[in-house]
Amino acid sequence: MLHAPQDLVVETSPNLDRNWYRVQLALQSMLAVFVLAGLAGVFGNGWLSSDSVRIGSYEATYDRFARKTVPFRITLRSSERRHAGPLRVTLGRDLTEKAAIIRTVPAAMSSSETASGTEFAFQTDGAPTQIVVSVQPAWPGVFHWRLAIDGAGEASLFQIIYP
Repeated sequence: MLHAPQDLVVETSPNLDRNWYRVQLALQSMLAVFVLAGLAGVFGNGWLSSDSVRIGSYEATYDRFARKTVPFRITLRSSERRHAGPLRVTLGRDLTEKAAIIRTVPAAMSSSETASGTEFAFQTDGAPTQIVVSVQPAWPGVFHWRLAIDGAGEASLFQIIYP
């Protein structure tokens, strides 16, 4: 067992204690913010990580948070039957200038550049449809992508791209 000598004087420094407490509080606050952001889905899967918007009878689902050069998907689903024939989907110029369209599933029948962006035509048989567009962002930032479906309307997709 250790015994302290009776004549040992230990000095305290209130300023040091106060400053050290502030440093600990700041570090614990930063840790709490990162844990809460992770649970919310800012760094991956969570309740904030994806979003969906309605465009007529279609639902577009996409990742709210993405990393530069890491592909993400925009999924279009329709639970209703529609007439057979081409379905035209336009990805706004703001998206096509800042990101590369890697592929579409099913493969588009055709694609063309228009004044408003890139228009894809998909063959549909009238059954409920699902289309997946894989996109690889090239620039970090905060974006409002424009997505339009011919005959159904258009929507703005809010997304944050990390560096």
